[in-house]
Amino acid sequence: MDHAVEPNDFARVMIVLGLCSICILMLVYLPISLIPVWQTQFHVTTSVADWTSSAYGFAYAIGNVFWGMLSDRIRRVKILYIGTVLAYINDSARRVKPVASVIDSI
Repeated sequence: MDHAVEPNDFARVMIVLGLCSICILMLVYLPISLIPVWQTQFHVTTSVADWTSSAYGFAYAIGNVFWGMLSDRIRRVKILYIGTVLAYINDSARRVKPVASVIDSI
């Protein structure tokens, strides 16, 4: 398989991947700025609000390791399909009954 990569295709892929990595970093660091909001909104101490942000970061890191290792063993397209189906099921459950969804019951 000798596929020639066009410079324009490579540049487009790099731009998309770069923008995706910036968005992912924003998802990781955005909760830090929300700590004061959580503290006042939920009437908790700063320590509890900090752990909320940390729990998100730990879950994100563990999820990346799990899904990354799984995608090395299974085709990556299958992992994307699995994630899409799970997201669809969760979103559909939230539309039917907003308080209790699939993720909330786990």
